[in-house]
Amino acid sequence: MPAKWRRPGLIAGVVLCLCLAVCAIFAPAIAPHSPDKQHLAHRLEGPSAEFPLGADKLGRCVASRLLYGLRPSLGLAVSVTLLVAVVGVVLGVTAAYFRPLDALLMRIADCFFAFPGIVMALLAISILGPGMVSLVIALALPGWPKYARVARSVALGLREQGYVEATRAIGAGPVYVLRRCILPGVLPPVATIATLGIGGKIIQVAALGFLGLGVQPPTPEWGTMLIKGLPMLGTAPHVALSATTAIAMSVLAFTLLGESLRDALDPRSGLTAWSQLQVAA
Repeated sequence: MPAKWRRPGLIAGVVLCLCLAVCAIFAPAIAPHSPDKQHLAHRLEGPSAEFPLGADKLGRCVASRLLYGLRPSLGLAVSVTLLVAVVGVVLGVTAAYFRPLDALLMRIADCFFAFPGIVMALLAISILGPGMVSLVIALALPGWPKYARVARSVALGLREQGYVEATRAIGAGPVYVLRRCILPGVLPPVATIATLGIGGKIIQVAALGFLGLGVQPPTPEWGTMLIKGLPMLGTAPHVALSATTAIAMSVLAFTLLGESLRDALDPRSGLTAWSQLQVAA
């Protein structure tokens, strides 16, 4: 295995992300209790052998709820990130290759950049109402412009390369050129930003759940667990702290993976993913 793939950060990120995926997939087998089962005799009980992370105010197992809460958080983060990455890449390379569309598509992207992502998400949910579909739309709307910018920036450089000119000279159509010549060069930086973006989406899902606009009860969700545990922070801190730690560890896992992927795929670059976005803009 090449040395660039043996970076400690990359290995740690891969291991943590795999652990998250395993916990999400096998939550029913790993969880010590049903996430909704109430054990009223153990209300607000601290960590014990029966309840590894304690119980909440309704006597529900916090560890079980964390494991089941990983499913909507990770599932939404990964699926929305894939969606916005695909949309952004398609629009970005289209803008770079078909120059008459460039100004129109990039001005539309600028309009989305003008609003903070959380504000746009709140606006979308307030119009569509709480629900899984509206949550996906709310998370996807502010996400695609950064991928479009990065894809356009890379594609603009690639379209002037000699091998692309030669491919066009022998009669290859635009679809072939985009698919075989430009897209392979666009995917590595987009993959890096998408990996980092999953951590950001986990935070957004938790933030919307904290505000009561995300995943709705009775489905366990980390942001909801956090807001429910804050009033009991003095008497039963394990409820809020468990949710906070789960969010932090998940974001750390994808941050390690994304940063290490950036260094492995482009070791000569000293730019962070945010710097790449700034250059692309």
